[in-house]
Amino acid sequence: MAGLLKTITGLVGLAVCDSPYKEPDVKKLEDQLQGGQIEEVIFQAENELSLARKMITNGS
Repeated sequence: MAGLLKTITGLVGLAVCDSPYKEPDVKKLEDQLQGGQIEEVIFQAENELSLARKMITNGS
């Protein structure tokens, strides 16, 4: 990728992800999200992964 496609996400506390996916067309991915930003999806996935790890640790 030649550089960041965007400089801000427009969301407080959420930085632009410089390599969000192995597909070079980030804009196409965001269009598939119907208005969402790839950074939001990554943030949510990281939170869900963290929760799953806590559930496994506390459940055994």
